[in-house]
Amino acid sequence: MQTHCGRILKMIAPLAAAIMLLLTAGAGAPAFAIGTTYTNAALLGCYSHRIVSVDTQTAANNTAQVGTFCFDGAGTLVYTPSNLTGGCSNVNGAWNCPGVGPHSGTYTVTNSPGDGMGTFSIYVGTSLCEVHEFSLNSVDTNGLAHGFDFILLQAYPYPHCANPLAKAKVKSGVATYQGP
Repeated sequence: MQTHCGRILKMIAPLAAAIMLLLTAGAGAPAFAIGTTYTNAALLGCYSHRIVSVDTQTAANNTAQVGTFCFDGAGTLVYTPSNLTGGCSNVNGAWNCPGVGPHSGTYTVTNSPGDGMGTFSIYVGTSLCEVHEFSLNSVDTNGLAHGFDFILLQAYPYPHCANPLAKAKVKSGVATYQGP
């Protein structure tokens, strides 16, 4: 004679097995294999970003910034039509949302020193203002990165590099895919 609990377990066991099978189906196969070589096409469209700087100098420039980076999938940060790439910043409590001006930028997915890593550079006119290292994340099965993390490698102190973040010695950020 079967108990009430035994009958319930007998009914639930096949359902539980089916759920486990569905949950584990394909779980062992990543979208991209280890050692994937990513290309510039991994960055295509616009990404919202947040940057934070830490500055311990006497005249500290503690800065936060939000904005947008737009990439063409071929190595160029897209600034036109106006304000596709831009942002607002807060430096020591003073906020600023400058116009984009004559900015340009380039990027390269180098896969060095690790898979999905590369650099992007920001110019004002023809002068290089900043160079950043990035690491792609959340790459889908089509090879599109849905985000990236980045750090400042080099900031150049030219007067026309008006971005207050250019004065910071340490800054990092996170960018999330917005869409095409």
